Amino acid sequence: MGERVVIVGAGVAGLATACELAAARLQPLVLEGRARVGGRVHTLSTGDGPPLELGAEFLHGLAPEVERFIREHHLAKRQVSDDHWRVREGVFEPLSDFWDLLAEVFDKIPKRGRDETYAEFVTKVRGVNERTKTLANDFVEGFHAGNTRDISVRSIVEAEEASAAVDGTKQFRFVAGYGEMVRAMHAKAVVGGARILLNHAVSRVEWRRGNVRVTARAGNEILHFDADGAVITLPVGVLQAGSVVFDPQLPRQERAFASVAMGNVVKVNLILRPGLWPDDKQGFLHLATEKFPTWWRNGSVVTAWVGGPKADAHDSALVAINSALDSLSQIFGRNARPFVESAQFHNWRNDPFAYGAYSYVPVGGLNARRVLAQDVERTLFFAGEATAQPGFQGTVHGAVESGLRAAREVLDARRRRR
Repeated sequence: MGERVVIVGAGVAGLATACELAAARLQPLVLEGRARVGGRVHTLSTGDGPPLELGAEFLHGLAPEVERFIREHHLAKRQVSDDHWRVREGVFEPLSDFWDLLAEVFDKIPKRGRDETYAEFVTKVRGVNERTKTLANDFVEGFHAGNTRDISVRSIVEAEEASAAVDGTKQFRFVAGYGEMVRAMHAKAVVGGARILLNHAVSRVEWRRGNVRVTARAGNEILHFDADGAVITLPVGVLQAGSVVFDPQLPRQERAFASVAMGNVVKVNLILRPGLWPDDKQGFLHLATEKFPTWWRNGSVVTAWVGGPKADAHDSALVAINSALDSLSQIFGRNARPFVESAQFHNWRNDPFAYGAYSYVPVGGLNARRVLAQDVERTLFFAGEATAQPGFQGTVHGAVESGLRAAREVLDARRRRR
């Protein structure tokens, strides 16, 4: 028996799509290669302590797409401290003007004219001291996961404008972790009639107008699923790798995939014993060390973060964790290892279901999002953070928004076929 619609991927975008289509009584089938739902949201429990987020952690602002799920499912969130610090030998120096310092640089990006890389742009900035430029450079690499030598300055402007529209400087965490939202979305989709098959890695999508055949491997078994249409929510890294073959090919979409970059991030979570990190110091550390410039704390969990090209040096768990421990010792001017109870790390760059953390836009790629978000003959539809509205790429709320948009497109296509 054929399906009405198959959704490839049970990350946040796929689950958002499934929720909407299930609510419309379409009973979508979701195929997920991993043994879990959530994609690049991966929350681990620490028992009585705060959750460990191996992937996405923060809600950036008050995006209506996410706020809707929070209200619907009565999810608890907590605002994160907006304190920013520099630390030298364990002495915390406040960076109370952090956002103003970034604005000194980003506000100088031209709104018109030729697009250029951030590295090209920043060399021409005058009237800003080198320390502020270094801070802004670190933000581009850390927050956007971008290489300053190819990331588009126009895309940074779009991100800043999109952030301002949702109060993006206000950040929140789910009290029980991002996994709580994933579980709520999963439950809503299944209760509405969606079927979600885990450990089903899709390898091929054959299509013609109004018909698709999706091929997936489940263990040693090769399975085929026929449907009227498919929603592809795979990360750009997976699409770029050619892990899924489209027949016929999609040359326009392939060119768009190629013009978007998959950023690399390394994140190490350390559970600390008391006595090292002062209890009254919350918020974010910046330019802490060369190997791990950004740090933050959530109760007993301290996170080391590095994005962009610097992240490429931490390719294995052993290297990343040892580097984080060395950096923590450097920050406090003493051996930090006795204070570390445990460490967790996930390499998203080597994860075959992601091949990176999240996308960013190089010069020449500003139009790619629009192409990636377009359906193909009302049969193939695309969602995921890389297809989100301008400025929302790389965010969970962007992934949710894209899934809701793809669901609307599916429903509209079905109405037009009648």
